[in-house]
Amino acid sequence: MAEQWQFRAIEQIFLVEKQEQILPRTRDEVFRNSKPAAEFVTICNPLKLKILLLGRFPGWTTESLARSKVCVLSYKGSVKAEVYRLSGAEDHTLRLEIQARKNPVTLILPHSFCGTICVRTTSEQKKKRFHLQRLTYSAALRKRMKSGHIHFGHLVDMNEDQVLIETSGKVTLLLMDENDRLRKGKWSRGGTKWLYGKKVQVV
Repeated sequence: MAEQWQFRAIEQIFLVEKQEQILPRTRDEVFRNSKPAAEFVTICNPLKLKILLLGRFPGWTTESLARSKVCVLSYKGSVKAEVYRLSGAEDHTLRLEIQARKNPVTLILPHSFCGTICVRTTSEQKKKRFHLQRLTYSAALRKRMKSGHIHFGHLVDMNEDQVLIETSGKVTLLLMDENDRLRKGKWSRGGTKWLYGKKVQVV
């Protein structure tokens, strides 16, 4: 009898690292071309992103800038994204959309981040309760929340940053200091008495 060989496919998992420099665009330019400034998709590999928001070039237009849209989609891998706003790019705002299904998301925001963060479950998990303890953020970010620079919810001003995260996995939010270094300190978890008092919107 001929020997029977059994073959097993081995799926190779490796970290995918990407870096993208985002040039600012005016609102008129975005109206004519509404495509995202950058898009990232991963099927099964963990994804590590570094997003650099650039400022205007010398002598460039003084028109109001549009919010740069960056889309991230992960089917099976975790997502870690670092956002840097370079010097001179203070008026270059960001709309970051991360869809990670059931995967964990870690987001590191620049110290100058000012706007709204919305965390919600994936469509297949909507009927299940989103456990607030899955949302974790640093003390530095909480301090910015208390000062009114960062808030949770859906409403956002036209000139503010916006982050939309859709996953049923763990979400970790961090904030850099003025020198683009990661601040270390105590952690807070969504669902604390202070958060409920501020009506943080995690759905």
